[in-house]
Amino acid sequence: MADFLNTSTVNTTDSLCGTTTDTATADVTINPESAALSVTKAGPTDVCSDTPISYTITVSNNANVPKTTTLTDTITGPIAVADVSAAPIGAVNPVVGGSTGNVTVTWTNIIVPAKGSVTTTVRVSTSCSNVGTLTDQAMVTISGTPIYSDTVTTIVRPVVDLAIDKSKTSPPDPVYVGDKVVYKITVTNLGPCDATGVYVDDTPPATATVDLTDPDNAGWSVVSPGVYRYVIGNLAAGASVPLTFAVVPTVPTTP
Repeated sequence: MADFLNTSTVNTTDSLCGTTTDTATADVTINPESAALSVTKAGPTDVCSDTPISYTITVSNNANVPKTTTLTDTITGPIAVADVSAAPIGAVNPVVGGSTGNVTVTWTNIIVPAKGSVTTTVRVSTSCSNVGTLTDQAMVTISGTPIYSDTVTTIVRPVVDLAIDKSKTSPPDPVYVGDKVVYKITVTNLGPCDATGVYVDDTPPATATVDLTDPDNAGWSVVSPGVYRYVIGNLAAGASVPLTFAVVPTVPTTP
């Protein structure tokens, strides 16, 4: 950074006695214009897919005069242009553009007051199509220099409604000690989003035995004493998975 020196000299046109000439210099540090501006970004780190996202952007000006700049906000991830809207900054309306997976919002020639700031909001309407990770970063430019905010990362989690139904399918009543009792278990994802990591835990009575080699227990495993698990994994919205689980009672129930 070059010195910004301003020198003043005092003198006289007459023949005088004493000190007739003196010089004083003032050195001022001049920062680049871009150093006057800063941009910050705030937003949630984790939301459900039925919850709109609101990002707040603040552009601050530390200079002693107003600054004119262009603000651009970029959101990447599972997002479409139609998902995004934004508030104006003063008289400047935002322009939402870009493409699926890379949406931009731009405010051109906004005026940031001296020693002041402007704030705006970007909104994302979420649904199952937005499940995943969104990243959002704002940028202002002045004198050709870009100034970036920190990146905000938001995880959008799917909203699901899992339901389970269980009924005895065999043998017909009456059931006796030593009979194999087979249950039908149906797991349904009522939506609206696809579900991942789905599993069923079954805890039979302590007086029952479970034979994991029985074909009716195919896919089940022991996860802890007396608890058996069937891992479904992914389950699409609206889909159902039928399971069977068989046990053998060893003592009669109390009348």
